[in-house]
Amino acid sequence: MAAAKRTTYVLQPPSEVDVGKNTTPLPLETSTEDRLGDLPEALQLHILTFTDLDKFEPFVRRALSERDDLAKLDTVKYNAPEISSLETLMEVFDYAVKHGVKQLEASIETVEGLTSSLPTVSISDSLTSLKLQSAWSPGPIRVPFLGPNTPFKNLIILYLHGALITDEEPFVGFPMLESLTLLNCYFRTGNRTLIEVYLHNLRLSDLTISYCNGVNKWELRTPRLRYLEYGGSDFPKHEGLPVLETLKIDFDEFNFSYMGSEVEKRRNDDLLSLLFGVPRVKSLTLFKTTVLLLYRFKDDLMKRGTPNLKELRDLKVDFGENCCPWLFHEPGGFEYVKDYLLQNSPHAKVTIMHEYSNDHPWGYIWD
Repeated sequence: MAAAKRTTYVLQPPSEVDVGKNTTPLPLETSTEDRLGDLPEALQLHILTFTDLDKFEPFVRRALSERDDLAKLDTVKYNAPEISSLETLMEVFDYAVKHGVKQLEASIETVEGLTSSLPTVSISDSLTSLKLQSAWSPGPIRVPFLGPNTPFKNLIILYLHGALITDEEPFVGFPMLESLTLLNCYFRTGNRTLIEVYLHNLRLSDLTISYCNGVNKWELRTPRLRYLEYGGSDFPKHEGLPVLETLKIDFDEFNFSYMGSEVEKRRNDDLLSLLFGVPRVKSLTLFKTTVLLLYRFKDDLMKRGTPNLKELRDLKVDFGENCCPWLFHEPGGFEYVKDYLLQNSPHAKVTIMHEYSNDHPWGYIWD
């Protein structure tokens, strides 16, 4: 008997069905004569794109109930239509867990009901990659599979977009975690609206945190971290990132506009502490508000010494579309910040994106 082929199962709205290779064809409406079974798989999926959108969720349930359970699955992808129910999402989750799926992806635009929370799911030792994306309408979806008692202890990759996280220690239960992405998530524990989040994951090598709400402190104990991308109002604290190679730092422009001088000074100190703790970084990307923060305290920079960025090869600065022309032309402006950062790496290439310049309106490179 031939070995069972491991495949990907795609469940998404008719207008977006992926006609790709290595994808199990979804079941169609049955008839007395099967005229589709012998067609190529890609053509079968193309025919599915003509299914009415309002029949999508019943179609998903039928697809799950009639699928051949003998065919092993590696991946299930669920891309919900504009309005979907948590009930259908949970059926997809349960199906994936019970069938030993390794990778599960779910994307949701709008969920019925004002309060959305995923029910508790079954334990899965096989799931290694989980991606959940929500559009925050009418609010974030609470995820119950975090914390020390997570049912997915073998997760290697975790991606959350628009999730409500309520656990005290949401990531402590993932000893195998190597990649973590948190985009526009909301943290809330009990009555506390501002919490401290600790990432003590010894295997973590790839971390992205972008504009998550409800956090006033990030603490990293991630000695194997090689990639860090951060955007927010408080820079993460750490005990050293000895092997970090790529660092991207953005700063919340809204908070930057309203904070007082003492808060500015504290956050500038936190930014410098972050830069001083990455001796192996090879690529550094800064954004407009990050440069402005350093510039505001340019007189204090040398008092702190200079970051030991001897291995830096690329410094990239993205000023966005609304650049500050005075920052380039005023003595001691961006040039001062650039020279300060590159004192120990004078040969690093500097790339300025969206620089204010008549000759180079979209970018400039120093060799």
